[in-house]
Parts: sequence; structure tokens; C-alpha cells
Amino acid sequence: MSIQQFVQLHKEHQEWLHEMDSYQDEISFFQHSLCQVSSSDENKERAAKAARYRQECLENLQQLDTLRFQIYKNEAEVAKRMELADRLKEHVVPQETHEGLRNMMEEYILAFKAFKKNVNGFLLDAKKA
Repeated sequence: MSIQQFVQLHKEHQEWLHEMDSYQDEISFFQHSLCQVSSSDENKERAAKAARYRQECLENLQQLDTLRFQIYKNEAEVAKRMELADRLKEHVVPQETHEGLRNMMEEYILAFKAFKKNVNGFLLDAKKA
């Protein structure tokens, strides 16, 4: 792996981390909105659904923490291998871990988009009621 490839991996990691910050902000908004629905709505079924979505918010936050940890871990591993490669004058650093992270991010993004659509639909319906 060349320095340019390492820089590209680092750039992709930074983009993912920035995306995760945005998702975390959205989740915070959802949590606040769902709490308002739960506390102001006398419809027990709607309040229960809001509670389920709040639980999904927590699960999403846990997934984000796991992904962040994996990204930081991969970043450190790639940096360590690059340092070793420089000393040995060999620029071969496996990318399997990065590809796995990319797959995890893509899966999370798809799942988050579905979650976001569901929560927004629920909040819109709750607002109308």
C-alpha cells in the first residue's frame, strides 16, 4: 500500500466519522421528539411505539460507537503497518479490514435510512393526531 492509498483510507475514515456525527445529531433530535410524543400523548399505543423507537435510537447509538471503535482501531493498525512497511521498504498492507468496515458502514447507512424514514413517518402521524 502506498502512502497515497493510506491517505485515501484515512480520508474515507474521516468521511465516515463525519457521517456518524450527523447520524448522532439526527438520533438526538429523534430522541427529543419521541420523548415529547410519549409525554404529551394519551394514546397508549402511540406512546408504546414511541418508546420502541427510543429504544431503537439507543441501539443506533451503540452501533455508531461500535463502528467508531472499529474505524479508530483500523486506522491505528494501518498506521502501524505503514510504519513497519517504511522501515522494511515494503509497501504491502492488507485492506481486508478496511473492506469489512466499508461493508459495515454501507449496511448501517441502509438500516439508518429505513429507521429514519420510519421515525419521521411516525412523528408526522403523531403531530397530525
